[in-house]
Amino acid sequence: MLLERLTTSEQTVLTPISRGSEEPIAARKSIHNSQGPQETTKALYFTDRSLTPFLIILQGRLGEVVLRDFKMAIDRPNRYRFLFKTPDPDYGFVKQEITDDDGILPGFDGKVVAWLEEDCL
Repeated sequence: MLLERLTTSEQTVLTPISRGSEEPIAARKSIHNSQGPQETTKALYFTDRSLTPFLIILQGRLGEVVLRDFKMAIDRPNRYRFLFKTPDPDYGFVKQEITDDDGILPGFDGKVVAWLEEDCL
């Protein structure tokens, strides 16, 4: 028998699953806090020092998440320029710099895609 690990923000649950289980994934129980499930947004970000992007989960829906939320989630010591993938009607997809902490982050395909460039000033 295999064990499947389901992790939530508050607790981890191990659920036994047999190898030939016919039970659909949607029928398995998940545990949420007493306030119900929270909306989250995935964010991928690239740095100059890594070939592989980093993934973070931001609290809030796409279109509501702001730069301050992103900065708090990455918690990096250096100063950065924050560039985000955004659609432009004239040029297709471009990198848009956002400097205002209250600026809403643009989304692409249901997630935020960002590049962090070290600010040399």
